[in-house]
Amino acid sequence: QQVIARAVANLPKATQVKSRYALFVDRLEVMLSSPLFSNDEREQFTQLLEQLATSGAVLVLSACRNEFYPLLVDYPSLIAGKAKGAHFDLAAPGRADLLQMIRLPALAAGLSFDTDPDSATPLDELLC
Repeated sequence: QQVIARAVANLPKATQVKSRYALFVDRLEVMLSSPLFSNDEREQFTQLLEQLATSGAVLVLSACRNEFYPLLVDYPSLIAGKAKGAHFDLAAPGRADLLQMIRLPALAAGLSFDTDPDSATPLDELLC
């Protein structure tokens, strides 16, 4: 608690901010669901995120898988901005999106896909 209070106290005040900081929390669902974290630790973490987000100095972004969304409801600060558009829900990628995710990095790396010897189907097609 003391460390959090000190960190928040040292943030620039909203009126003093010339440049903003950004914090990206990837895989928020791990913090929400893993047995490695106690409920108290989860609560402290979400309080810290809220304090940073409302400080005016830090833009807080996070990613959470859709199936863990019900866990967000237990933390009002994590869903508070939903009505104002603070959440951006992504639809599951379609076949064309998946093919692009597979092909473009391979293309950028100079790689190509073989074909299945039995069906002559390109292996990247079989991945989707």
